[in-house]
Amino acid sequence: MSKINYKMLAVAFCLCTATFMSKTMAQVTWSLNPTNDTLTISGSGAMADYDWGTSPWYSNSATITTVIIDNGVTTIGNNAFGACSSLTSVSIPNTVTTIGDWAFGYCSSLTSVRIPNSVTTIENYAFYYCYSLAHIYSARSIPPAADNSTFYDANTAVCIVHVPTSKVLYEVADGWKEFVNIVEDLVNDNVYRTHYLNF
Repeated sequence: MSKINYKMLAVAFCLCTATFMSKTMAQVTWSLNPTNDTLTISGSGAMADYDWGTSPWYSNSATITTVIIDNGVTTIGNNAFGACSSLTSVSIPNTVTTIGDWAFGYCSSLTSVRIPNSVTTIENYAFYYCYSLAHIYSARSIPPAADNSTFYDANTAVCIVHVPTSKVLYEVADGWKEFVNIVEDLVNDNVYRTHYLNF
């Protein structure tokens, strides 16, 4: 009898594990439009984390120019868009809370990024070697947690960081204090005080 119980417990454990995986990973899907080289991430919940070079779209990484992350996605996975060297535009919704390790590493053509108020953490090397970044729009008054590797090899002497009325916090925050030009010209996540409205 005890052997049967152990087998039943093992089967139940496997079923529970499978259900958990489907809920946390399978609800986020992706599609790539080859006509305009746009990658769209859709669904709800967290994106999967990847090892470098293992994302499903990695074979197209050199040609992807636009990434659209739909409302409902809560994290950008590790290494998600690494080596998308032609990426010039990314749309991050106000449901994302974390940008993972190396998420945009080596996106060397990316010139601007809008980080919504929902983002609280930007992990290690998330924007590594994004040396073309000219504008970062961070809508959160309290700087998203970062470290000195987050924007490693970005041009911190040239790139302008646009923030709400919290410049002094960014100027002392790890990962942000390296930027020379931090300006207070954001009203909120969608409205800007300057001509950067249509970036």
